[in-house]
Amino acid sequence: MATNTMLASSAFINSFLLFSKVDNLHYEKFADGTLKAVEVPFDIPESWEWVRFSKIVSNIFAGGDRPEICTENETPITQIPIYSNGAKNDGLYGYTDAPRVTEKSLTISGRGTIGYSSIRNSPFVPIVRLIVIQTNEKFIGLEFLKYFFDCILPTGQGTSIPQLTVPMLKDYFVALPPINEQLRLVKIIEQFFPKINTYAQNYNQLELINKTFPDKLRKSILQYAMQGKLVPQDPNDEPVEILLEKIRSEKLRLYETGKLKKKDLQETVIYKAEDNSYYQQDGENTVKIDVPFEIPQNWKWIKLRDLSQLVTDGTHKTPAYTENGIPFLSVQNISSGKFTFQRIKYISKTEHEILKKRVLPQKDDILFCRIGTLGKALKNTLDFEYSIFVSLGLVRLIDNSIVDFIIEVINSPVGTNWIDEVKVGGGTHTYKINLRDIPNFLLPVPPKSEQERIIRSISMLTQEINSLKAVK
Repeated sequence: MATNTMLASSAFINSFLLFSKVDNLHYEKFADGTLKAVEVPFDIPESWEWVRFSKIVSNIFAGGDRPEICTENETPITQIPIYSNGAKNDGLYGYTDAPRVTEKSLTISGRGTIGYSSIRNSPFVPIVRLIVIQTNEKFIGLEFLKYFFDCILPTGQGTSIPQLTVPMLKDYFVALPPINEQLRLVKIIEQFFPKINTYAQNYNQLELINKTFPDKLRKSILQYAMQGKLVPQDPNDEPVEILLEKIRSEKLRLYETGKLKKKDLQETVIYKAEDNSYYQQDGENTVKIDVPFEIPQNWKWIKLRDLSQLVTDGTHKTPAYTENGIPFLSVQNISSGKFTFQRIKYISKTEHEILKKRVLPQKDDILFCRIGTLGKALKNTLDFEYSIFVSLGLVRLIDNSIVDFIIEVINSPVGTNWIDEVKVGGGTHTYKINLRDIPNFLLPVPPKSEQERIIRSISMLTQEINSLKAVK
């Protein structure tokens, strides 16, 4: 390999370069003149040289403990930045009154975001495992060295190496071009940075779109469904009034058998008057109301309580947990939109017998989160008994054949917007839906046959959306 006269004197070069023999192997020359065959990462131009990093640095060390004088923000006394591991805020930890490093340096994070590098032009203090590198810039520029290490070092959490140390860095081979070529390379690299940054921004935006698009698409589909725009209306469908009359008859039967109270028979009637306004009639009281949007003529706006025989929540008292026994579900067990049992808790059968007097979930009941993560309604398909905590709401419909549609309404933007209107809390308090507000949830209800067509269409489209997620 040709001697690199542009680096420095031949005496300096011969102290660190690797020799390439006629057998195309690379050899490292030691102080006593002996040679040792070594493997290099890749081929380089003839005018470049492979060198051990330890041979070309003038100083390399790791940061120490935090200075005794340290402030979070800069003050008239503490104006010297303290840098630690990690990429966040360029590793800025705080400020102190005196520097430890005064020369231009390259720093590399040895822990945290391993391999994150930065050029430091002003005095600073390194701490913890922040590695500081200084060189003779007549032979190697810090900017070139930074880009070289940015290429070969893993940058980020959870890399294959647990940490970087000074001995590890000293042992690295560096592909060293002549100093003028280093400068040209740095200039060319930095010319591409604006384009790279633009590409990175566009890529991140695309990734965000790809990540959020399936869920946004499903919400749009649900919104269309709730407005009667997902499937066509059929004039031959049994009118929604027939469904409502069946529900009234069943409520009356439940009342006569002692399973409902007389007040549960009172119905709220919502109708559109000749002035194109909507009115709500409760007994003798009639008030003008706003509805979220217009619905087809053969649909009805209906309060959830008029479709339900039970609207409640779980016990308001934290029970005594046991190693095993009866499952006790809370918001964490359904907040993903499905039943999860990784952190399931248990109560004794004796306590379960007490709690189920308040509510015992039955098949096809609707469960949803009413404290913390709000909404996320799902149908009870579990075939075993369990109790629920106050964080879960429960709705038992009069007609279980419409459960799937009502769940989609709750999970649609109609439900989300309603939750935003009625939720309380925020700040230091957890958001929740008051139990008394749940029966007043206003739902758009189509004829039974159209409900079934809507559910089939949503199911089919959801499968397509899930396939998009799988491809991503």
